[in-house]
Amino acid sequence: SQSRYLPQIQQHLQSIPLLHRVLGVSVRTWRAPHDTCALSAHRAKQFKPEKYLEVIKKFENKVEAIFFSFDNPEAEKYFKDVTIPRINIPLTQFSPLVQAATKAQILGNCGLILGDKESTFIEAAWYMGGCRADVILIS
Repeated sequence: SQSRYLPQIQQHLQSIPLLHRVLGVSVRTWRAPHDTCALSAHRAKQFKPEKYLEVIKKFENKVEAIFFSFDNPEAEKYFKDVTIPRINIPLTQFSPLVQAATKAQILGNCGLILGDKESTFIEAAWYMGGCRADVILIS
């Protein structure tokens, strides 16, 4: 089934280049506002941006663009020096649920998804994209 979006989001989605040449990165810090359990606190201590950056560097000349999905905007600072052109879709005016669903749909339509092996978000994104993307899991 075809996903439906608010007109403002649909406009941005249509401006994205062919997604099969896009690296989708789901950065899971385990420090999102909804992460309040002890397991999330433990996982937050294990967040290592350099693991993401190491994989991203391998794709610098192999993809046309990169899309980041952050569970916490504070993590963006670790990725400011990434040179791959970014796909930026302003979503802050929407509810957290609309933001998450849109990010998952975009990630799922990327040719390659990079994410934390403990995160179910990338699994949901992969399903939303029809299980077509290649997935790289980091730990």
